[in-house]
Amino acid sequence: MKIISFNVRGLGSLIKRKEIFRLVRREKPDFLFIQETKLEEVEVSLCKMLWFSDDFDWVMQKSVGNSGGMLCIWNNKRFVQKSMFEGRGFIGIFGEWGSQWITCNMVNVYTLCDRKGKAELWEEISGLVLEQGGRWLLARDFNAVRSVAERKGRLGETQDMEEFNQFVNGIGLIDVRLMNRKFTWYRLDGTSMSRLNRFLLSIDISLLERDWIQVGVQRTISDHCAIILKSRDIDWGPKPFRVLDAWQQHPEFRDFVEDRWKKLQIEGWAAYKCQQKLKLLNEECKRWNNEVFGNVEVRFDNLVQQIEKLDKKSEESELNENKTQLRRECFQEL
Repeated sequence: MKIISFNVRGLGSLIKRKEIFRLVRREKPDFLFIQETKLEEVEVSLCKMLWFSDDFDWVMQKSVGNSGGMLCIWNNKRFVQKSMFEGRGFIGIFGEWGSQWITCNMVNVYTLCDRKGKAELWEEISGLVLEQGGRWLLARDFNAVRSVAERKGRLGETQDMEEFNQFVNGIGLIDVRLMNRKFTWYRLDGTSMSRLNRFLLSIDISLLERDWIQVGVQRTISDHCAIILKSRDIDWGPKPFRVLDAWQQHPEFRDFVEDRWKKLQIEGWAAYKCQQKLKLLNEECKRWNNEVFGNVEVRFDNLVQQIEKLDKKSEESELNENKTQLRRECFQEL
């Protein structure tokens, strides 16, 4: 089981859509929860652009003007929707999940920043959980922390933390440990950061898999990190031969591939020859990509690594003006 939750701070940009697809294609989750789409309408074509296969279903909650908006996409071979429910700040899907087809409620939450709005949301969700019972999984930036250790560089209300903890403990939710980083939201200038994003699981869901963990993904297109809930890493073996969309759109690419394929001479039985030719062709395509497009992916990865390095450094100590400006420039270039 694997689930991704991501506050994208707007889903209108093509760059953001491509980066989400890149993450989804790499991780191949059962569920994708997106918050703050800032879209009043979502078409199936957008979901196809974000998902890694044709086997999906989806639901959405529209934004109010340029605020909010949520999108849920899932693998319909792994989860079968039975019903849907929603309220102000959340959208839920009830269905059957996994190889054993257990019933559960999957809830995408977008918490308002004001304390009154949070309190009303906690009360409504608590009422649903206590009334309906069953298994529950909540994902989102809850706009709240559970302790002072989950916030740096900004003061928060103690009562706000107490109310959030009362909500979590009152309906018996488990806050799975976060791996890989301390915080999931970073102000651009590095002056403050918090652990706002998390998954909360009811006890019966937490017992379905051993060693549940939450992993913070490197920050790229948002001031929030995407987080992944999973049970354990699985080694699926070598990655398949990959062709980038930009290659296929280039007028010379097809001729280049046909020419290189004919020139590659390998001795041996048929399957071995095909395997080795694909391996060599992949190297040829990489060289061609560097010559024609420049090494865009390497530059992108370098920027992500630089931001990650500065984020981690800012978790431990204040960034100086030069480092703060460098992080801002890297994020803007992305």
